Amino acid sequence: MKENSKITGILLPLMLACTGCSSDSVVEVVPDRPESDSTEIQLPDDTQEEKYSGYETWADTRSIDLTDAQRHAVSRNNDFAFNLFRAVSQSDGLREKSFALSPLSVTYALGMLNVGATGQTSQEITSLLGFGAEDKEAVNDLCRQLIEEAPQVNNAVNLQLANCVAIDKSLNLETAYQEKVSSDYYAEVASLPFESQESVDYINDWCNKHTNGMIPKLVENLTGVLAIINAIYFDAPWTHQFLLSKTQEETFTKSDQTQQRLPMMHEVYVYDYVQNDDYSAISMPYARGENWKMYVLLPNAGKTVEDVASGLTEASWNKTLTDFRECRQNGVPPMIDVKLPRFKTEASLELNDIISQMGAPSMFLSRGEFAGISSNYKDLLVSIIRQKSAIEVSEEGTTAAAATIIEMDGANLDSDPVRPKAQFYANRPFTYLIQEASSGAIFFIGTYQGD
Repeated sequence: MKENSKITGILLPLMLACTGCSSDSVVEVVPDRPESDSTEIQLPDDTQEEKYSGYETWADTRSIDLTDAQRHAVSRNNDFAFNLFRAVSQSDGLREKSFALSPLSVTYALGMLNVGATGQTSQEITSLLGFGAEDKEAVNDLCRQLIEEAPQVNNAVNLQLANCVAIDKSLNLETAYQEKVSSDYYAEVASLPFESQESVDYINDWCNKHTNGMIPKLVENLTGVLAIINAIYFDAPWTHQFLLSKTQEETFTKSDQTQQRLPMMHEVYVYDYVQNDDYSAISMPYARGENWKMYVLLPNAGKTVEDVASGLTEASWNKTLTDFRECRQNGVPPMIDVKLPRFKTEASLELNDIISQMGAPSMFLSRGEFAGISSNYKDLLVSIIRQKSAIEVSEEGTTAAAATIIEMDGANLDSDPVRPKAQFYANRPFTYLIQEASSGAIFFIGTYQGD
């Protein structure tokens, strides 16, 4: 790469929520988005000593209508999710550290990047995401289906997905590329003067708004020619919320056996519960219905979160989900005595080496295989992949967001009852994931270590 080459920056998935931004120098193409209808009904009276906090209405639920091929695509993409989670958890600097990531956000970002990729680079991206090397269109189909239907699964769950392609005024965006990201990803297109403060403010304002303030700053500067942004934001109340009066400071034992006092939420309630050789797990639903759930995986005595991560695959997770279903089919789920920390985790993850080692190194090389994006910047390569994330778990529910940035350089540029009862005290490091059941898509996965 020439020393005086202009540094270009493609910013990729930003797991956030989406609202429109405007600027006099910005041109936005906003395709029609599917609208959701909602019917609210009153929450039934609660007989506990306190009312649910901040959750006064229930809403309609529905399922995501996937074809068999799309369902198989989700299954394969979940393997990518577990592989990415495992690689991140074992990377330098993150062992015994709390973090959260959104593998689906990475899928959206790389999917939009792949729209303009060709040759070996495209094959590597498609295979990395869990699809066949030549099955590029399946990535687009799945992303389109989820962005159309996932936000409508439960109207009491605030899920928003959005995409944006921001380009420098010097870049000629290929018409076919713009049409594809608009039709399959509902992407807005904005033209910006990338080397100005205006462009930095635009991107950061977009990020701040689309994460509802959870990730207020994505970039310090923007000197490149292209930014591809995927946004997902998730906010949901528990079906059965924890009572604030039951939250108390208790001891949490970290991986190094040091202890600290943390606010531990406490409730005894009917939760689906399973146990295997590596961990015990509970399923905690959001709002009404069974589609949105957080699963908390607590390692057994003598096991660690690293042991749990090493055994997580799509096949092993499907076995756990089957165990959950069989537990329910065998009778009423047991009353579980649950303690779970109230926590907030923020993380910034560098993914270059991880993505390359997982089988997609060509995007980091100058191969001229991103020509489908631009007609006058043909030798683009990825220089940085980073994801910022934040998740907050409280008595009321869960709020989560993430932002993944892929910066690109240009090379050679042209221009009560009597039931069984178990204890589930998450007073040591654990793994969690948030999954939509009707599609099977994993939206978030992470580890809490008490930090």
